Amino acid sequence: MKKFITLFLVAVIVPVFLYSQDYNKLNTPRNPVGPNSVIGSEPPVPFLATFGPESFESPTFPPASWTRLNPVGGTGWDRITNGTNVPGWGTAVVGSTPPGGGTACTYATYFNGGATSNDMWLITPQIMNISLNDTLVFWVKKWPGLQYVDNLDIKISTTTNSSVASFTYTVATIVFPAINDTAWTRKAYALGSVSGLTAGSNIYVGFREHVTDNLNDGDVVGLDLISLVGSTVGVINNGTGVPSSYELAQNYPNPFNPSTKINFSIPKSGNVKLAVYDMIGNEVSVITNGELAAGNYTASFNASKLSSGVYFYKLVTGEFTSTKRMILVK
Repeated sequence: MKKFITLFLVAVIVPVFLYSQDYNKLNTPRNPVGPNSVIGSEPPVPFLATFGPESFESPTFPPASWTRLNPVGGTGWDRITNGTNVPGWGTAVVGSTPPGGGTACTYATYFNGGATSNDMWLITPQIMNISLNDTLVFWVKKWPGLQYVDNLDIKISTTTNSSVASFTYTVATIVFPAINDTAWTRKAYALGSVSGLTAGSNIYVGFREHVTDNLNDGDVVGLDLISLVGSTVGVINNGTGVPSSYELAQNYPNPFNPSTKINFSIPKSGNVKLAVYDMIGNEVSVITNGELAAGNYTASFNASKLSSGVYFYKLVTGEFTSTKRMILVK
């Protein structure tokens, strides 16, 4: 059993016992009724998406054509709005969203799982005729102050959304260790990196939160802004090994109309942002901003919505920054 934590606050002289979030987790009865919801505005979209972004702004959950599967029972993934208490945690944890995420997100926690374990699936509508250059993009968060192990698998089915056994393709496996807040983080995974997946497939994407013992494990995991980014604006791994140094190459062709490609290399895994700016420094497009593995990459950029002129593209990592100029001629 998780240890009961007693917090003390000294005000003037009198000690006051504060609320213990672990006591609440172990002693609050499970309740299938989710939190109240409100409608918010749709978030801005800084990239071309062939699916999404789904930001769970509508009070209807799951959204139209989305599916929940819960093989071990429980209500499963649910929707929560900013500032709303997460069920099972009292006032210790409240909902939040990433940049551009509106006022709501979806979340999974021990409270929505089965009697002793979690196996909660949230599945997208069918996405038709995918390209291996498409990139699955989403934001994920493990809530602050909670020090319990949790797991999130991202899986793909090319047949049905009604059986977890059909999700045979693995996009990523994320293990949240017993540490504090991971903060909202943007993740991006090229479908071309999924072993066995073929171009032209019709797919369902499943987000699976799971723990085998939800009395000792299981935190609060959130998802938001789930989308599939088309190959006109995306990043693919060239699969040519790990480079020895950082590099940002000149785009080609240059001048261009309206599309161009940008090669870059990163010798270490980490957060990578590649963005385009106009002459006065306004950010006009974010090509990628999330975790990338070490490797050599090609970014495709489509400037059909921009005017002719000089633009700058900038690569930023934790250890490297580089900027180059490109010319759009229409």
